[in-house]
Amino acid sequence: MKKRIGILGGGQLAKMSTLAAYRLGLTVNILEKEKDSPAGKITPNEFIGWVDDKKLLKDPFRSLSMKHVLTRSRSRSSPR
Repeated sequence: MKKRIGILGGGQLAKMSTLAAYRLGLTVNILEKEKDSPAGKITPNEFIGWVDDKKLLKDPFRSLSMKHVLTRSRSRSSPR
């Protein structure tokens, strides 16, 4: 079984991370608020919604081992 990661947000950072994950042989699920995000355009596993959508998270992400989760909040953090 291929390892799978989930990325919250589908912006440019998620797109670059998805490309890197593919090079490592991983499958990627993208959870994004709007359709056709930059990362969503390069994976068939784009889910529209957000972390507060319990119905969405119950089904497609049930089998997803959320071992590694990247969030947009890191990219938005202010520099130290």
